[in-house]
Amino acid sequence: MDFIIWLLAILLTACGTTVCFEIYRRWRKYAPGPMNYPLIGALPKIVAAHGIVGPFRAWADRYGDVFSFRMGPYEAVVLNDPALIREVFNKDVVSGRPQLPIIKLRSELNGNSHGIIMAEGQHWREHRRFTLQTMRDLGMGRAGMQQKIIEEVGEFIDALKKDGLREDFDYKIPLHATVANIISRVLSGARYDKNDANFLRFVDNVQDALREDNAKFLWNILPWTRVFLRKTQKSVFRRTKEIAVFIDGVCKQKFGDVTEQALKLSNATGRDDVTVDFMERYVHTVQAKQLSSFTMNGLGLMVEDMFEAGFDTSNCTLHWAFLLMCAYPEVQKTVQLELDHIVPQNTIPSVSDNYPLPYYEATLLEVHRFASIVPTGIGHRVEKDMTINGYFVPEDTWVIANLHYVHFSEKYWSHPEVFDPSRFIDGEGKFVTSDKVMPFSVGKRRCVGEALAKAEVYMILAAVLQRFTLQINGRLDLTQTRGLVCDTQHHLINFIPR
Repeated sequence: MDFIIWLLAILLTACGTTVCFEIYRRWRKYAPGPMNYPLIGALPKIVAAHGIVGPFRAWADRYGDVFSFRMGPYEAVVLNDPALIREVFNKDVVSGRPQLPIIKLRSELNGNSHGIIMAEGQHWREHRRFTLQTMRDLGMGRAGMQQKIIEEVGEFIDALKKDGLREDFDYKIPLHATVANIISRVLSGARYDKNDANFLRFVDNVQDALREDNAKFLWNILPWTRVFLRKTQKSVFRRTKEIAVFIDGVCKQKFGDVTEQALKLSNATGRDDVTVDFMERYVHTVQAKQLSSFTMNGLGLMVEDMFEAGFDTSNCTLHWAFLLMCAYPEVQKTVQLELDHIVPQNTIPSVSDNYPLPYYEATLLEVHRFASIVPTGIGHRVEKDMTINGYFVPEDTWVIANLHYVHFSEKYWSHPEVFDPSRFIDGEGKFVTSDKVMPFSVGKRRCVGEALAKAEVYMILAAVLQRFTLQINGRLDLTQTRGLVCDTQHHLINFIPR
């Protein structure tokens, strides 16, 4: 009897708390949204759907351009209109980042540094300016960098020529080495062999870090669940530690000891011209002592951020591009005919060549829309109270762009479920871009590696389609994996020489 009384008391308290909180939200003019339960918010619906894409689509259809909900202790506002996303993300007050447990763990394992992706305030502003300037100085979009990409693409093409017809050939192994080496040459000048065991372990860890399941999701959002998620916690700690150790090895390979010797090398070379790599430029900045947020402890996480962000997103985009060429062979054939007609034989086109390739450019943009590999981007955090579309948004609220919804909403696209590059071709046969496709996010926290990522994808896909016809080897599945970055399902492709 006592147990029943206690249970009823708990249920009544929970119901009363829920009702009172909903009344408070309406009084303060929070954006509308789904029911939030005590302690867990709207998490049950997200967990039951095995991801946020489905619930976010349903809530956007029901509540309109803005809705709000709670994830455990975190308040979140979701934006479902492309113009509104651009407007809000250009505001300084929305330039913060959610500080989740995994972010704090990464920082602790890297000398309490902050990198760039999840950094805030002065640290973020200084590192963003440095990164954008350094990437420009290192030749993003210019001949020197494009030549490095061409060299690495050549390695990938050679692997496809050798093994592309094998039934068990996994093209992702040489592709990952190619993308990693392009990024690595920018960061440190180092290269990796596609069979390097340490490198392959690092790749697996990075991919696992950006994939999501319910256990990892709850571990990050609800601190009290960690008591029941010991296995998940050990996995997160192991993976995060191994990534940090690999990046530390990259730094040590470059400079020896990542403190005194790095500065000694920088002093000895005296190089501050555009031929140095990203890591050397970072060390020069530390040595100059002009920016207080730059320390040698910060180098590791900065390199980790640049590597992780550029590596997995470029790879996933190419996975989707190759798979979609198999799924839509008529698109593949049209791209090949355009490349054959416009680009000189045995030449790998680059963005700066300015070849008139409207259908190819339209295909790339449609890959970004259809794949929508980062369905909500990286969340922003409100740094002080504000309003969005007349709704109250308190300090520390997460602001999320519902990019997948925008990319697939019938409000913005005709037959969005169909892969159709011609939607970006006008009546005169010219390529017309769209501000509704936002693969690199928008606003003040737009991806700093966008130029390099675009160049990689543009050149690798063109080089492959010039030389091979792609056919799926097995069952075709266009469903996404789940996570911060959404990859293709496992598949094998035959690369048939043309």
